[in-house]
Amino acid sequence: MKKNLLIVLLFSPILAFSQVRHDLKVDLFRGFLRTANLSYEATPSKHFGVELGFGYEWGKIGFFNDTSPLEVEYQSYSQNVGHVSVMGKYYPSKRANGDRWFYGGYFNEKFEIKRDPDYEIAYEQTFGRKPQHKQSLWTGLGATVGFKKVFQSRLIIELGFSSEFNVAALLASKDERTFDFGGSIQMKVGYRISSPKGKESLDK
Repeated sequence: MKKNLLIVLLFSPILAFSQVRHDLKVDLFRGFLRTANLSYEATPSKHFGVELGFGYEWGKIGFFNDTSPLEVEYQSYSQNVGHVSVMGKYYPSKRANGDRWFYGGYFNEKFEIKRDPDYEIAYEQTFGRKPQHKQSLWTGLGATVGFKKVFQSRLIIELGFSSEFNVAALLASKDERTFDFGGSIQMKVGYRISSPKGKESLDK
């Protein structure tokens, strides 16, 4: 009995893995916007999926230098930002196999990884104080809709649109409270690295 239980415990992770579709994807559209975005999606059934997203952005941060009444200049400096997101997807089609039309909701967190040290020096020289350091730049809740197609049970093409608002900005103090709203377009390509055996693994 103990021996059988040990075998089940050893092979249960493998069995669980084999009963779930596993997709790896990269967002080409965001690549044009100086952002590397990789996502992993697990679909334990034909109609439901959970996607984890990871991103790295080579962005800018800056301020308007209006110390001179005759000239206003925008000073910008490099800033690297990380992205982490968790998304729930629902595929409503009767012919869905972890693909076709989908909609869902997600949580998105953006945080600063590093910035040009000259930014802090220039900011303090201009305004007489150091800039605020906010490790969390954006805490978003949003909705998504799109279409995913799996070719030959492996190659993935996915198009999507997402919109979200910044929860942290709404929960800020009265003086700093704002309504920040954003959206993005996704154009992903990927590969289905694993899927359940049998009829459910075939695209319909």
